[in-house]
Amino acid sequence: MVVDLKLIKVFITIFDTKSVSLAAERLNITQPSVSHSLSRLRYLMKDQLFTRTREGMIPTFHATQLYDSLNQPLLDIENVINEVKEFDFRNSNRCFRIALTDIGGMYFLPLILSSLEKIAPNIAVEVITVDMKKLSDWL
Repeated sequence: MVVDLKLIKVFITIFDTKSVSLAAERLNITQPSVSHSLSRLRYLMKDQLFTRTREGMIPTFHATQLYDSLNQPLLDIENVINEVKEFDFRNSNRCFRIALTDIGGMYFLPLILSSLEKIAPNIAVEVITVDMKKLSDWL
């Protein structure tokens, strides 16, 4: 089963806000879009996920389990995406580790370092030499 990451975001937001309308507002999409996403999730999960009450959308037991499993990983994914968006290789002074065999180091390292020197002059590279006999252990 393939689940769109946007569906998970909608699910988490409904869970947090207890409202389809508030979820739509927070996600900056229409309320019908959130309702449609919720319908798709219900079909995929074979569970109602939420019950509409006066107090708002109350999660089912299954929805609570899903939330507990999905919330932190979704936050982690969003953080990684934001870091990648913000990464400025031209001005970065990060150190990157590259694992290469002796042969890989001879052939590829000069090309890698030459390219990095032009586009990211402040980046440092730490090379880890991998023994060919242990290469499969690294993979």
